[in-house]
Amino acid sequence: MRKIRTLSCTSLSLILIYACTSGNNGADLQKKVTGLYASESENTFDYFKDTLEIKANQDGKLDVTIIANWSSAKEDDPQRPKNKVAGEWNSYGKGDTKVGELQTSDTTIRIAHPMYNTVDILKIDLNAGTLEYPKKDGAVVYQKVR
Repeated sequence: MRKIRTLSCTSLSLILIYACTSGNNGADLQKKVTGLYASESENTFDYFKDTLEIKANQDGKLDVTIIANWSSAKEDDPQRPKNKVAGEWNSYGKGDTKVGELQTSDTTIRIAHPMYNTVDILKIDLNAGTLEYPKKDGAVVYQKVR
């Protein structure tokens, strides 16, 4: 009986220590992840420059917002409604704020879309300072702005 109590007390102590230390690691990780990220990319017709912001909210989750979304045509094309003049930059304004949860186990932010039964997984590489945001036609890689 004495061995069982000792084992139970030891197990409980280990669980409490883990809970206390893992909470701090999550808060530290959240601080490292929050901030501004910038991206430059292109496709066949356009150049793109985007800025994304990650902020902690009051619920312990993260708000993810594209705060700047710019594009410019590579060539003049009068048939296009936007980006018809090469070199002229067009702003598409701020995007919607999406709420995600930080997963400390694999350093990702998961944004759930319950209506569609899907989840966007934003991969973060702290060493490289990058965030990979999934899109329909691939992923956009953002660099952390220091």
